Amino acid sequence: MTSRERMQTALRQGTPDGVPTYLCYHELYVQRHSRLEYLWEYRRRLRDHARYPFDPAEDEGIRRGAVERVLDLFTGRVDHCFAFPSVRVLECDVVTPQLLQAAIRYIDTDDVRVIGDGDAVHLEGRAPHGNWAGGAALETRADVDRHFAPDAEPAPTPAVAEPESWPDLRARHGAANAELFRCGSFPTPFCIAIGAFGYQGAMLAMHDRPEVLGYFIERVTGQWLGLIRDAAVEGFWFDEYYTDVISPRHYDEYVWRPNVALAEALQAGGKLSMYYFCGDIMSRLERVLTLEVNAIACEESKKRFRVDIAEVQAVVGSRKALVGNMDGLQLLPRGSPGQIQAEVRRQLAAAAREGGFVMGAGSPIAPDTPLGNMRTFLDTTRELGIYPLSWA
Repeated sequence: MTSRERMQTALRQGTPDGVPTYLCYHELYVQRHSRLEYLWEYRRRLRDHARYPFDPAEDEGIRRGAVERVLDLFTGRVDHCFAFPSVRVLECDVVTPQLLQAAIRYIDTDDVRVIGDGDAVHLEGRAPHGNWAGGAALETRADVDRHFAPDAEPAPTPAVAEPESWPDLRARHGAANAELFRCGSFPTPFCIAIGAFGYQGAMLAMHDRPEVLGYFIERVTGQWLGLIRDAAVEGFWFDEYYTDVISPRHYDEYVWRPNVALAEALQAGGKLSMYYFCGDIMSRLERVLTLEVNAIACEESKKRFRVDIAEVQAVVGSRKALVGNMDGLQLLPRGSPGQIQAEVRRQLAAAAREGGFVMGAGSPIAPDTPLGNMRTFLDTTRELGIYPLSWA
């Protein structure tokens, strides 16, 4: 089977030749870890020195090496299309420990430029902040309409221009993706509302301005329906979060109702779907299982709730395919190879015996996860996931 066929078979609850692998928000790991590989190489070269001269020709080689290492990790080890790694060049004449420390600190954002000027370091841009009260003042339906007006949309982030001397890497990336599963992604309308209103603002709007929040969600739902219709992909990953802490009534009105429309549109358009629930899925699982989606994905245990893939499988049974929830925040970044292998084996034995299973992680992979740990995770899935799982 090709990777595309493997994913399609598993999502339709069939038994492919092996368990496929899909990593949620893989592009975050691809881009952020590529930057870390780049910065770590400078840290190795700096050693105990206070300064290291920045040479553009050498820098291009360091960037290329970082891109190659991440590209090689994903090639042949995942079953979905993956992004091309890119690395932002350090803006400096001299590399210093302070510069590297600041660059690593802001590895998770594209909004902060770390600039070195001799021994000094300064930042330009907006540092990341929480989402508690960062929303817009959306008090009326007219405010919502203005929010969706074309001139209110943020300018797209300019693409990072890669050197023309890397056509071989781009060709390798294109060839690796040729037979992989093409999957789009979008957050559910309620999640977009959280981003627009702010968490506090959205919670208050449910009580104080329900018609405004509902209208906003309708507007987002309409946008996503157009995306589903027009996107040239085989499937979609769509997710929700913050919804295990709201009331059942609000869940049905602001989360469930638009999600039903989106799931039905995915089915009608022949798009396979993976529905990702962030939070304690066990409290909503029976409700989620009535959505017309192909597969259910969930977080790993954290934040004082417990989500064991075996317990999820016991409830899901044969009703949906299931995506694994390997711990992407603790186990994969800091676990030993033996611990990672043991958890892959446990999840496969618990949920993959009859097919209808995709190996995945419960959260976006932490950027500082070593390539060796990722390789262990992906290779172990490949080795143990060959059907039939006679060892299980």
